[in-house]
Amino acid sequence: MKIIKLFWIFALATLSGVANAQTVTLTPSSLTLPNVALTTNSLSVSTTGTPNIKINVSGFTCTPLRYDWETISFVPAFSGVAVPKFRHPGTAFGTSVNPPPSTATAANQATIFYYGPGTYVFRLCVDACAGYTQRACADITLVALPTANVIPSVTIEDVLELTLPIAATERLDATVADVTDAFTFYWVQAGGNPMAITLPSPGDAVGNPVSMPRPSPPTTSQLDISAITKPGTYNYTVNAEDQRGGTNTATETFLVKPATSSLGINLTPSWSPTDTLFAPVASASINGEITGINQYNDKIRYTWSQTAGPTAVSLPAPAYTATISDIPVATTSFASSINLDALAYGTYTFCLTAEDEYYPGSPVQQCVSFVVAPPKSTLDVTVTPDAETTTDPYSNYTFSGKVTGINNNSDVIQTYWRAESTNPTDTISLPFTMASPKLIALGTTEYEEKDTLYTRIKEGKYEFWFVAKDTYYGKGDSAKVSILVEPGKSTFALSIDPNAETIITKTPEGFIFVLGENPQNVPFNVRGSVTGISDKTDYVRTYWRMETAFEIADQQLKPTLPNDEANQKQIALASTSDESNVEFTINNCSPGTYTLTFVARDTFFGLADSVSTTIIIRQPVSIEPLAAFSPNGDGNNDLWQIKNIESFPDIGVKIISERGELVFETTSVARLPQKSWDGIRMDGKYATAGAYYYEFYDNRDQTKLNVGSFVLVR
Repeated sequence: MKIIKLFWIFALATLSGVANAQTVTLTPSSLTLPNVALTTNSLSVSTTGTPNIKINVSGFTCTPLRYDWETISFVPAFSGVAVPKFRHPGTAFGTSVNPPPSTATAANQATIFYYGPGTYVFRLCVDACAGYTQRACADITLVALPTANVIPSVTIEDVLELTLPIAATERLDATVADVTDAFTFYWVQAGGNPMAITLPSPGDAVGNPVSMPRPSPPTTSQLDISAITKPGTYNYTVNAEDQRGGTNTATETFLVKPATSSLGINLTPSWSPTDTLFAPVASASINGEITGINQYNDKIRYTWSQTAGPTAVSLPAPAYTATISDIPVATTSFASSINLDALAYGTYTFCLTAEDEYYPGSPVQQCVSFVVAPPKSTLDVTVTPDAETTTDPYSNYTFSGKVTGINNNSDVIQTYWRAESTNPTDTISLPFTMASPKLIALGTTEYEEKDTLYTRIKEGKYEFWFVAKDTYYGKGDSAKVSILVEPGKSTFALSIDPNAETIITKTPEGFIFVLGENPQNVPFNVRGSVTGISDKTDYVRTYWRMETAFEIADQQLKPTLPNDEANQKQIALASTSDESNVEFTINNCSPGTYTLTFVARDTFFGLADSVSTTIIIRQPVSIEPLAAFSPNGDGNNDLWQIKNIESFPDIGVKIISERGELVFETTSVARLPQKSWDGIRMDGKYATAGAYYYEFYDNRDQTKLNVGSFVLVR
């Protein structure tokens, strides 16, 4: 029971606290006001009536109630706005922006003063009882929106153009105004202005502007432009900004022109008109003077020009007689000159032109003409070689011409080569010709020109004249180069192998051999050789001639010559010798006598030499075995011999008895000790008397060549 009682006591106490809770509310709890000006604005707050903000208080059991106002946060839309303040009816603001808590009769009323657009949070706290144990607070947010900003207006006096010198009273007026806010403004002069002048101060920079409070009547600022002394285009700007960041600007651009000039030109050469100028000209000039220039004019443009003369003079680039930094100039005349050093001979004309570009259309000009003559030279021409020289067509040949006695101050000497029309060819490339001569440079006292005949040079005699000529005075000198181009001469030495009459036997089986030598199954060659050919010629030709006398009328085969007179072999350049072979084979030579001549000929000089040999080809030989033999040891006809067998080393033979028995065989009769059969069988026994058959065959391919019989007698 005790526990239950305590619970109800606690519950009653809790319910009593809820019923007596204190509350303060503000209606509305937030407020947005449009078009708030930068001035003193106010809001009324009260518990009664119809104020801007209604205070609702409840739950307080003690009196009097105390009302306490304060600003919680303050974010103005523009800089320089004062902190909001509060005032109860009949009280002054005092020194604090928040009035002390009030318990006066009208404490439940107040006025909030704010001074422009921004966002504000205000708090009202109400308390009562001893020790102010009963207390409640409420906040209200005020959003004050600014009025639409009117940017400053800026106008500048319109000036089209001014003429120098400018009157001392000349001013450029600018008017600035803002109907809503305080503002600042300042002048700016363009960096491209021909000159800078002093701007009004304050107002000469963004950091030093003219400041105008709100409200202000239209303000005029004057810029003293009488200080302008240089012509050109000027640009000035006035920039204005109000306290809400609204900006505006105005710019005035105008032209400052000089007064017109009365221009004139005088040209004066540095030498006397009676003197002759010799090339190259030294320490000579033409001096020019331009007069009548307005002292404020930097647009007098002068131009030197050369309208005649073989040597181009380095003339000053077109320029102005003065620059902006020179204005006003100290003198109304201007001097300019050109250097005539190193002129070549000829007739020259130079002009000086001046024009006022501010007032174009009437340029003035003066020209001067004169003649420059070159000094005389004593020309002497020599050539190398200075006598007729021989060279071959296969080597480059260099020749030269030289001229001395050139005046080092003359640049009218020309040199060139002239080729005679009788030269073997007109395709020789000469670097300088009469149509395109070499001009000798100033300062030269002698000149040498080397030229080359390049391989392969056409044969014959060449003549070239080296000429030096003074083109101004029409005098010169020349010398001739003579070159004979021909190939080297050869001193032929010919040989032939064999160099004596040679007899060759030809067999049907394909053997060719020289009489008295072992037979060889190879072709027989006749070799012709020539030495002593010049290495500087390609005019040498070699060939064969062949005369034949055949033994048999219907057999007239002969070797093919590698080169005959109709198809001669050309010996290559740099070859000093040559060889050639005529080949006899079983199939290209019939029996008979062959006379071979090997010829070497120089077609350029018409020289020739030859060497000859004779080759006799005998008729073919055949195998002729004996018809009978008697191998009885009496020394007479003891061997079965075969005539001409030595010519057939690859011929074998089989000997067969009448009964068909093979009694003897060899693969090479020619290689038997006696080149014959001695009547002894293969088994070592003596063959019996009687008739026998033989078969000759080529042991290389087993072809039967000859078949017959013979008789063995005992």
